[in-house]
Formats: sequence, C-alpha cells, structure tokens
Amino acid sequence: MSISLPSKKSIIIDVPSGQIQNFAGEYIYNFFMPDEDINDQPQNVLPNIIKALVTNDAKNVTLREALKQKKNERYVPRYINLSWNRLPDIGNNRRLIQTVSISKNLSKVLDEEKIGGNLYTPVTFKDNGADGKIQYSINRALEEILKSQNINNVNGLEASPLDLVKILNEYTGDQIQGNFLAEAFINYNNAGINFLNKEKFDQLVTTTIESLKKIGLRSNINNKFLATILRTASEEADNIYSDETLSVLTSADNIQEIAIAESRDPTTIAVSDYMLNIESYIGWDPYNETGDSEYQLVGYIINKVEYPRTGQPVFKETIVIENPAISNFTDLSVKYGTVYGYTIRSVFLLKLPAVDNDTGTFGLVSFLISSQAGPEILIETKEDIAPNPPTDFNITWDYEKDQPYLTWNFPTDSQRDTKYFQIFRRQTINQAYELIKMYDFNDSNTPINIREMNESNIDTSLVENLRASDGTTLPKNYFFDTEFTKESTVIYCVCSVDAHGLTSNYSTQMEIKFNRYKNKLEKKLISIAGAPKSYPNFLLNQDLFVDTIKSSNAKKLDVYFNPEFYKVFDRTGADLELIKTDINSNYRLQMINIDLQRDHIINIKINKVEDPIPLGNKVEPSPTSRIQVSILENPDT
Repeated sequence: MSISLPSKKSIIIDVPSGQIQNFAGEYIYNFFMPDEDINDQPQNVLPNIIKALVTNDAKNVTLREALKQKKNERYVPRYINLSWNRLPDIGNNRRLIQTVSISKNLSKVLDEEKIGGNLYTPVTFKDNGADGKIQYSINRALEEILKSQNINNVNGLEASPLDLVKILNEYTGDQIQGNFLAEAFINYNNAGINFLNKEKFDQLVTTTIESLKKIGLRSNINNKFLATILRTASEEADNIYSDETLSVLTSADNIQEIAIAESRDPTTIAVSDYMLNIESYIGWDPYNETGDSEYQLVGYIINKVEYPRTGQPVFKETIVIENPAISNFTDLSVKYGTVYGYTIRSVFLLKLPAVDNDTGTFGLVSFLISSQAGPEILIETKEDIAPNPPTDFNITWDYEKDQPYLTWNFPTDSQRDTKYFQIFRRQTINQAYELIKMYDFNDSNTPINIREMNESNIDTSLVENLRASDGTTLPKNYFFDTEFTKESTVIYCVCSVDAHGLTSNYSTQMEIKFNRYKNKLEKKLISIAGAPKSYPNFLLNQDLFVDTIKSSNAKKLDVYFNPEFYKVFDRTGADLELIKTDINSNYRLQMINIDLQRDHIINIKINKVEDPIPLGNKVEPSPTSRIQVSILENPDT
C-alpha cells in the first residue's frame, strides 16, 4: 500500500487586529500654497516649534493639539488627522515595549498574512462597484412591479423618485429598510448629493451604500493555483468580484508561473516545508528553564498609498507608531487634489523557543510580526468651502474717463485662496446678471482651467490674465465700465472665486444712474452681500415674498393640504414635528375686508386620518392626511 507524503505547511498566526475599531481620517485645509497639488512636503516651511513636534513620534498627540489652536493654523497649510480606538494592553511582558524600535527594524517586521513563506498569497476580495450593482437590481425589481401592477403614475401625477421608492417598499420584506432602498435607487453620490453631520457641518456622513463598498473578504490562496482560481472567478458573470479579479490576472499569472517553476521534486522532503523558519529575527536569547513564550503589543504600522487622478497608485513612506498607547496621528505629508488610502496594523514582539540551524542550539528567538491590515480608508484631499464675497464694494464716478469706477477689497478669508474676481451687471432686479469681466490672478503652479470650474459656461474672452511670465501676479480690485452711458440705470456686484473653482455669493448689490442736472452719480443699495448666485434677489432691501393676497368678488375659499410627507424624521428616528396635529395647535388664516375695516379669522386644524391609497389595481392601507376646517367667529365681525 502506497503512502503519500504529508502536506506542506500552512502556518497561521492570529495577531489581534480586528479590535482596532473606528479607524478614520479627516482632511484639514487651512490655506492655499502655490505648489499644493505637486508638493506633499509642506512641513519644510514650518517653524522650529512645529518641526520639533513632527519629528518626535512620542509627542504626536501634542502636535494634534497644537494644530487645533488658531494661532498655529498659519503654519500648516493642510494635513490629515488619523484616529482609531487603540487596542487594550495585550501581552504578558510590558518591559518588551522599551527594548525594541519598530522604525529601526521595519524591514524585519513579518506580515501575519505572509508568515507561511512564499507558498501562499493573501487576497482580499472587495466589491468596489457594489453601489452600481445594487442600484441596477433595484431598478429591475421596480420595473417588474410597475409593469405587473400596471402603475403609470401616483395620484394622477408623474411619480417622483421618492414616490417610486415608496411603491417598491410596499412590495419588499420588513428586513429591507426604506432608507436603504432610497439610497440605492437615487444613488446620492453619483447625483452629487452629500449629507453633513448635524453637529459638525463640515463632516460628511457615510451612507449605507458607501459602507458596503468597504466590506472585504480575506483569503490565502496557494500560489500554484492562484491565477487559476482568480480566472475562474472572473469568468463567472454572476460573481460580484468578477471585474475586480479581472484586473489582477496578469500579476496572478506571474506568481503562479514562478511558484510552479520553483517547486521541487515531489519525491523529496525539505525541513523548510514543515517547519517555521524565522530569518528576519531581531534577537536571540539563551534558552531558560521555563522556555515560556513571551508576546507584547509594541505599536502600530500605518501603510499609506496615493491614488493620483491619472497613473498607477504610489506607495508612500510607512507611518510607524512606536507607542501602543497612542490612538491618533497627524499626517502632514499630503498634496491637494488627490486621494490617499490608509490601512492600520498592530505590531507585536514575540519570543518563541527555537533551534539555531547553524549551531543546533536551543534558545528564544525574538521577532516582530504585524497583524492583517484593517479595511482601507480613503481620504480625498479636496476642500469645499467657498470664499466669502469681496468686501467694501463701492462705485464712484471718474470725471476724467467719464465712466463709473468700481472698487472692492479682498474677502476676509483665512484660506487665502481667492484667485479670481468676477464683475456682474444687470439693468433691473427682474433680469439675470451677466458676467462682464473676470480677473485671473491665480498663482498656482498648475492653475485650474477656466472651463473646469463649477461655472463651465464662462466666456473666456471676458477673462483678463494677470499672471506674469515669471509666475507672479498683480491682482486688480477695480473696474471701469466703458459701456455705461449717462442715460443708463445699472445694478453692479462682484464675486470671488478661489483657486479650486469654488465661487462666493454676490457682494453688495449697487444700483447707479448719473444725474445730469446735478452732474453726479446717484447710488442705491439694492441688496446686502450674501445672495446666492442662483437667487440674486434673495436679500433684496424689500420683501421677497408677498405677505398678503388680494382678491375681489370671491364667493368661496378652498383650502388644500397635500404634503409629500406627513412626518419627517432625523437620522436617530426622532419626529421633527414639522406639521402640528396636537389638540392645541391651529393654523390661522385672516380675511380682511378693507372697505368695512373688519376681519374674519379661520382656524385650520390638521388631523391625521387613515385613508387607503390606490396602487394600480390594488388598494393598500397607508397613513395619509386630511384637514378639518373650523371657523371661529371674531366678536368684532
């Protein structure tokens, strides 16, 4: 009877890493630098006091606190704050922490996933296109529901996206939440919609769909079969990882070919096939009587990768945290306008009984081993804070040029990134503004293309370039309107645009006309600063909305109440109570007869009533609202 050789080793060392929770990052942008999108070493300009904090890893917490102080914002243009929940004090010998430096032995740190040598390759399966696939599945399900139920509209009106989500929610099980269907169907990120944290408005809230894209499945695959397994996965059309595995097949083919070529005669046995060999060890101690193994958490390693807009990923210098009690790091080495990926691993020092292959003596070998990397977090280094409008906007008359002279000052903005001014003009408040001039004094090493701004319809012939050949700029904060005539009545305003294409709201809006009899310019304030570009009349020096409605010869009043939502909840599930339905709440409508100088007050009370809503040929119970109107006679009527 023939006996086969024993299988080769598959060594697994489980280093705690899953307990590193809430690994997150936040990009902080303080102010503009001309080389910000090509230079990831802005700390070269830092004062000595900040440099001292940067170079001392043990004081990184101090650096984090120092950067929170307003006085230090002027020193550091941008950085990324990383934070995590540190691991508990894991180990049986805390003295080991003081005996080793991770930085000095970084090349000798063994990877938990690669401890078995070159026989296996760690592979993490992650579906980067989960949002698109889920959205497609939901769209197909909705199409079948609408078709089978013969639903063409809702209440006689064209269905909105949220109407469609409501219908879909009626036909899905209770385990599928309505907010998940809404996120997947509308796909907020693709639509350019982001949600802000209620307490901290500059912090984005991650949606459920975005969280799904971070889920990864880890595995170790034998190198001799690596490409074969991945190719099979990529060829299955219903495999959610097919597109991801397809992109790494070339590398997998190379690994598999090398593994097969280097495999030895299967009839021979080598000790290395069955024993754990530690070649990159950092210490050797004589064997003691107990021979007990020792282990201790000694710090963390953070791997950093840059994902540029074009080209291949760039692996950056590894970040080492020597102190296991630290739970944050401030990365100053970042460029603007790119994406950085971070993964964190815990590092342990192990002492295990071993045999020296050269001398045959027993002893305790010391080596560093890192855990599996946690989920990668991606931080985009872009800011979305628009500049403030220009200040001190004023218009005077230049009697030499016989033209209006517009002046303004730079906005009060700590980011110091205003690089364009736009001058707008219109004849009346009933017209839209037209751009009549734009000054470009962007001194960035790679200035943004005018056509790539948020306002892509800018006429480039109106743009005046104020950049010199040596890269210096001389901004203009004045403008002469050569098209103005003394018969004109014109409204002017200006806007700021920053180096990243973000635009401010309108400045103060001023109406001018020239009085020929008094031979001087007459000015009138139309609006204070701050009106959005989409709504130039939002802050007019008059009521934007009519407070009263005039009517004559009316015999009947119909009151309609048709909200899209009866209740609105915040993310915690609390009812915002936007519509008052309690017994003591009324809405009042006052009718005034201006001839008789008398009024009539109508109290409108809203009560919740359960009415059925027709869905195609099927009637489903759904809470809707009806109003009940009661009239309270005014004693003076």
